[in-house]
Amino acid sequence: SSDLGESLNAVNVVFRQSAREILAFGETSARSVGLSQRAFNQLVTPLGAMLKNAGFNLDEVAAKSIELTRRAADMASVFNTDVGQALGAVQAALRGEIDPIERFGVSMNAAQVEAAAAALGFKKVGDEFSNNAKAAARVALILDQTKSSMGDFANTSSSLANRQRILTASFEDFRATLGQKLQPVVERVLGFLVSTVQDPAVTQGVQRWSAAIQEFVLN
Repeated sequence: SSDLGESLNAVNVVFRQSAREILAFGETSARSVGLSQRAFNQLVTPLGAMLKNAGFNLDEVAAKSIELTRRAADMASVFNTDVGQALGAVQAALRGEIDPIERFGVSMNAAQVEAAAAALGFKKVGDEFSNNAKAAARVALILDQTKSSMGDFANTSSSLANRQRILTASFEDFRATLGQKLQPVVERVLGFLVSTVQDPAVTQGVQRWSAAIQEFVLN
């Protein structure tokens, strides 16, 4: 519950006015991509920050973040790996690190990125494309070269591997929901313990008790 709360805050900070779209998807991410809401939030936040820093507007950031997460789930389903690992490979590719995504059948060299940027209508500034143009080109290349995987997670959701992903994510969501119900009680108990420990009378009593024990042991 605490981890989920922190992840919700991170989504709001990164996506701002587009956070609602991300949060709505996260509520069903266990079934749609095999990720708990907490896991989806934690994975999509750095992806969103990366796209935002590359010059995408916030509406594009939210939409592309969800689209790339869906595609990563499809890639993970096809190649029988973890969704987080597939999404990590996508993030690496957006940074220009190609090795991780090559295992998913994606090839992306400098010439391909430039050609894709030109096809998207971007113009070079001086002798090269802007960071925004390169990022948009890499997103386009990833989506194009993995389109054969598109929809595989949904199409094979009844398979053992994907059922396990969905069940694990759903169970974490259940625990987080239960934790939210219990959180007020836990907070009151912790508040009581903190105030008790900080009470000077209690501190002095513990010190006297500790001193008495030490004297007993030594004697």
